[in-house]
Parts: sequence; structure tokens; C-alpha cells
Amino acid sequence: MVVQGRWMVAALAAAWMALPVAVWACVDADFDGYTAVSCGGTDCDDTNPAVHPGMTELCTDGIDNDCNGVTDMADLGAVGCATCSYSACDPASIGSNDYPGCFSLGALTAPHLNQLLNPDGSVHPDDSTLWCGKCHEANNFFSPMRYQCQRCHADPNDPSDPLNGVLRLQYPLPAPYGFGSAPIVRTHSAAALGDTKYGSWAANCVNCHNPHEDRQRRKYGASIDKLLNWWVCFTNGVTGDHIFDWIEVTARTGSGSFADGPPHNENICETCHTQTRHHRRTGDAPGDLDANGAYVGHHDGEDCMTCHSHADGFAPTGGTPQPPHDGQLLLDNCQYCHVVDGAGQVNFATPIPNANCKRCHGYRNAHSSDPAENPYASGKYTYAFQCVDCHDPMFPEGANRKLLREANPGSVVPGVQVVNTTRSGSGSLADGPPHDANVCETCHTQTDHHRHDGSAPGDFDASGSYVGHHDGAYCMLCHDHNRAFMVPGPTSEYETPVAP
Repeated sequence: MVVQGRWMVAALAAAWMALPVAVWACVDADFDGYTAVSCGGTDCDDTNPAVHPGMTELCTDGIDNDCNGVTDMADLGAVGCATCSYSACDPASIGSNDYPGCFSLGALTAPHLNQLLNPDGSVHPDDSTLWCGKCHEANNFFSPMRYQCQRCHADPNDPSDPLNGVLRLQYPLPAPYGFGSAPIVRTHSAAALGDTKYGSWAANCVNCHNPHEDRQRRKYGASIDKLLNWWVCFTNGVTGDHIFDWIEVTARTGSGSFADGPPHNENICETCHTQTRHHRRTGDAPGDLDANGAYVGHHDGEDCMTCHSHADGFAPTGGTPQPPHDGQLLLDNCQYCHVVDGAGQVNFATPIPNANCKRCHGYRNAHSSDPAENPYASGKYTYAFQCVDCHDPMFPEGANRKLLREANPGSVVPGVQVVNTTRSGSGSLADGPPHDANVCETCHTQTDHHRHDGSAPGDFDASGSYVGHHDGAYCMLCHDHNRAFMVPGPTSEYETPVAP
């Protein structure tokens, strides 16, 4: 049997050698079912039967196992790769994403994929030089530096770093002809904020972004498209904290936004914060707690960048007021609404007090049990709401009317999304279930009608069935905003109000 087998192998070999050279060169030399690329096949290594299309890419063997053109960690389908961990962050450099744990190449994503062109469509002669070198240091793809992002994404008139804006000036046309259309941002650092009260610290662009791939979109189907990574790996040289956390950023506002409430260490803004007044990874930032120490948050679920611009390193620079607060008089005099500190500086971080709102809205009384704020208060319940607890004069959220917040900080269910799109009917102030999404009910826990959980006794008939209390009607016909929602009277929706 062995002799016969050897005879068959020898016969096959003889027949193979007798074939024309062109045919002989294109046989499957390693018997894995694939012929070599050199003769029109798809096997990138026809001497190794463990290498061919369809094989599993192994992360650390230095071989392109599946013949897809990328090797080891660069192949996003590879198995056996190191995962980002505390040890993978380089403690010698603030905010590094150190190879091999925290960063993998992957396939480039536009706009970083674009070939540099001339305006006539021809390839620019510098294209091959800039292909990787515009972002990476020469011959060093894993430098813990900021990958030279600021060569395109910084103001060339900012002299704080010699990298700033150099490619914007050299190739000023919009992509794909140049790099002049890259959004100008500043890195998140003590220097950018102009404040060293937490020490001298700096985060790199790649602590949050992956210029090769929109990983939040890939992992979670995110609608936000800022090439955000799916983890943050950060070493803080001031506190000594070595932080690694998976993050989820799927939208600008609401659930999955920059800072939408617990769990805080999954929010991209909070995952690194340990000493800030608002939004700490531990959930105990002093500005997020009420007088009793209960967590109430700080604009949870809102678009942080409305007031913390990336162009200013996320310093609290404020947003653009919405009509009617965008008149030139108010734009030139922020102190009409905002608090002024002892040094005469406008303090944008402190919530606008009711007294300042009443400078223009004086006929409206705050929804409070304090007779000084609400002369119609019954004294039955104890509660106090600021105008800005429900309204945000800076920007509209969703389709809500009257600049109503989507996330009401006084809600019984933190982070619930308030919906008020019309005066009456579906989407009105109190239109029935789900009750905690109704602007009137989201905070109510003891009222006779309209509680956040649908349990108000006055909303049930004698048999215990829910019937509601004027659900979908225009609440302010009977609960006038000008009288702290307490008694009937004219509303500013229909006629000129009269101060009580």
C-alpha cells in the first residue's frame, strides 16, 4: 500500500512537471485550495497552507493570514490582540494611547482617507509625502504625541505650538485639494482653558478620537460622526490616575450623549474628570448635588459643546441665545441675565436666577411654594423651581415649545426626555402616558392630578380605572403661568398679561 501510494505521488509529480510552464506555475503549491496571486489567484503565500482567503487573522504572528492586505492588529477582524488596559497606557506621558493595547490602525476613514489633489483633479505632487506623514511622525506610527492633528485642526495665527495650522497655510483649499476645511479646535488642556487650578494637564486628540475609523458608529450605530473611539485610555500626570473606560456616545443630546447621567464613567466628558465642579466620573461633583446631597446633575443629556466649545479647549465660553434672547441689547449685555461675580466678571456657570428673568418677565411668578416667589402658594407642598430648571434661553431642544428642556433636572426620573410639541393633544403639557415625559407631570409626586407615575388619585374613576384629568387639554387655561400655575387667569399666549 505504501509502495503504491509513493508510485501515485511520483506519477502525479511527473505529470505536473510535464505540464507547460504557464500551467505548472499556477498550481496550488501548498494544497490549500487557492492558487498564488502571482498567477491570478488569491493566495498571498502559496507556500503556507495556513495562509489563504477565509483564514482567521492571528494578531501577533506577523503574517497576513487571510490575505486581505492588512496584518495583525491592523486587521480589525484579528483574534488574540491585546486589549486596552491600565498597563497599556503609558504613565510616562500624559494621555498617551500606547501601542499595542490602546490603538490599532484599521482602515482610514474620510476625510483622512482623501488623496491630495490639484484643483484640476490631478494628484498633487506632495500627496505621497503627506499620505501618512501629515498625521504621524516620520517612521513612528505609535508615537505618544498628539499625532500632529493640530497641523490641520488649529488656528495658524495661534503661536502656542509650532505645529499649529502649518498645513492649513501650505494647502489652504478645502478637501480633497487641501486641508483648509478642517475644523479648528484646541486640545483639552489647562493651557487651553487658561486655568491651572487643577494643575498643568493635557489630553491628546487621540485620547477621544480615532482618525482611522468612526468606532462609535461601528459599535453602536451612533448618529454623531466625530470619529470618536469606543474607549478612553488616559494617564493624568497631575493626579496619577491611570484611567481606562469603555464609552458610549451615540447622540449630541439625550440618552447616549456627552454627559447623560449615570453611569458617569461611561460618559466621554466624565470618564476622566476627578476634580471638576460638575460631571465627575464618580458622580459626586459638588455642583451636581442639591443642598441635601442628592444627585441632580448639571445639564445632563444636553449638548455640552453649546457652552463648552471645542474651539476653546472646552472652556465654558457660552452658547448663542435663541430668539427672543438674541437681540443685540442682550448680546451686548450678558449681565442682564447672567450673574456677575465680585470681580465684575460675568459668571456663565451659575444658573440664571429668577430675579434676572423677571427683569423682562416680571409678571410671571416662579413655580414655588415660597410666598415671596409665588404669592398664590397654598403651603400644602414644599417645592421650588427656577425658570431655567424648565427653560433654556440658549438653545432649543428637540421640537419642544417655549425653549423647554428635554431633560428636566427636577424630574423624578433623572434624564427622562420631556416632550412638549403642541398646546393641546398628543405632545402637549399633560397628554397621558408616559406621564414622566410630560412637562407638568415629570416632577409631580403628591398632586391630586397628574403624577409622574400615573398614580394621582384624581385621575381614577370610582372603579379604579385611569381616566385622567383633562389629558391633552391646554393646562394653562386653568393653571396660569403668570400666577405660578396656581389659579385661572389670562395667559400670555392669548392676551396681554397683567401683573398681580
